[in-house]
Amino acid sequence: SLRERLSTAAATIDHAPLKLLMVTVVGPLVEVVIVGAMEAAVTAAGAAAVEAAAASGGSGGAGLGCSGDVFRTVETAAAAVAASRKDRGLRGKAWALLGLLRLHLLLPEGTPDPAA
Repeated sequence: SLRERLSTAAATIDHAPLKLLMVTVVGPLVEVVIVGAMEAAVTAAGAAAVEAAAASGGSGGAGLGCSGDVFRTVETAAAAVAASRKDRGLRGKAWALLGLLRLHLLLPEGTPDPAA
């Protein structure tokens, strides 16, 4: 799985600043990216199923991820909004962790703050 391959790759890292950040920043960042990728795969699979149903003359719009019929019912609309909010939250967390990682790698612990 992707998680196992990334774990194996992380075990080979010998860059000291990156090793220090492995548990607190890199690990959570990788986990958020993996969760986001899994969510994207589920959404894409749902969209493909709806498109296939629409192409074959089916009703379509029964699942999440459909483009045209997502607001067919209150339940699907609410579920689409909840999924969108969750996605934005995951993206925000990933960007924040990535920024934190870049900041720590730019200014490792023990270096003077250039803004001071």
